[in-house]
Amino acid sequence: QLPGSAQQGNQISYIGVNLCTDIEDPLERMAAIGRSATAAKRDMSALTRPAVQTLAVVAQGTAALINHFHLSSVLKPPANLVLSNVPGPRTALYLMGAEMVGSYPMSMLMDGQALNITLCSHANQLDFGILGCRNAMPDIELLAQYLREAFEDLRAIAAIDQPTTMAAPKVRQPTT
Repeated sequence: QLPGSAQQGNQISYIGVNLCTDIEDPLERMAAIGRSATAAKRDMSALTRPAVQTLAVVAQGTAALINHFHLSSVLKPPANLVLSNVPGPRTALYLMGAEMVGSYPMSMLMDGQALNITLCSHANQLDFGILGCRNAMPDIELLAQYLREAFEDLRAIAAIDQPTTMAAPKVRQPTT
């Protein structure tokens, strides 16, 4: 939700977050990423609602122009990785009595981007949609495996402090 807004629905904004890939320890890395995200959100919350909306329009418009005119060789996008979080309902959803068991998002790549990871949540579950440029990431299917392994590492570390019932991310194999 945008600062000062009671409006619900799709509200898109952009913040830059350091993924701290130089930090090997998973807990230290997560803490550093959290600090980076908190600082970015604090900076964003200092802006007025119109300023946040203008920033989103300018960022998206610039990306669209780069993409439309194939300018990525001249104007590099500010990042080659986009991570998105789409919060969903916290309870299970049903359609005609059938429970929804997954919500696998699929986003898009702009010209010059190598990877887009979109995360959807629902009913205490996280589903990941991973889309990548085959030239930049020829073994992209390994990323889903690494994501699961990293989650398992973090879950094992968290279990030392307290038992958890959190389920590991579900990985669907890509179809060809």
